[in-house]
Amino acid sequence: MNLFYNKNSLNDTLLIALNNNVVDLVETHENFTILFSKKELVAINIFNVSNYIDLPEGYLFPNKEICEFVLKLTNINLANYFSPTLIIAKIEECEDIPNTHLHKCLVNLGYKNIQVVCGAKNARKNLITVCACENTFLPNGTYISNGELMGIKSYGMLCSDKELGLSDISHGIIELDENSNIGEPFLKVYANEH
Repeated sequence: MNLFYNKNSLNDTLLIALNNNVVDLVETHENFTILFSKKELVAINIFNVSNYIDLPEGYLFPNKEICEFVLKLTNINLANYFSPTLIIAKIEECEDIPNTHLHKCLVNLGYKNIQVVCGAKNARKNLITVCACENTFLPNGTYISNGELMGIKSYGMLCSDKELGLSDISHGIIELDENSNIGEPFLKVYANEH
């Protein structure tokens, strides 16, 4: 689940995106719209948010205050849909893909391992970093889905500070302290969790 808010550029609208499925039904209410795909919740747009709650602008974490606000207004419990998508992860294996700048990485998410193709020069075995898993919208709106590069399946993306909106410059993927908790959500990226 991904939440974005900006009073000016989004016209005081809170965007809540659960996935990137094709919308086939839109329910319009006075202060919100709910989007569905084959009866599955895809997104919620809440209008005139500043009339109800004071939110920082940016990429938001679905904390208790936001979840209670959404439940009260829409009768939708976001806690039922929340699964962290930006995860503190550890590269367990990292092998070069011949004739490319890419690496095939086995990435430990704490609860499972996934394969990720990464082009960062600093990708290496035992590095603790941040992984954007499937169904992640990055702060700039880029959608992360499973894919394939050079014929190798990739199930997420290892992230740089720039890709997460934390810096204007990229120096490769984020390098976290070795004491970071693998499998925990990466909260630094969220405007309401600093």
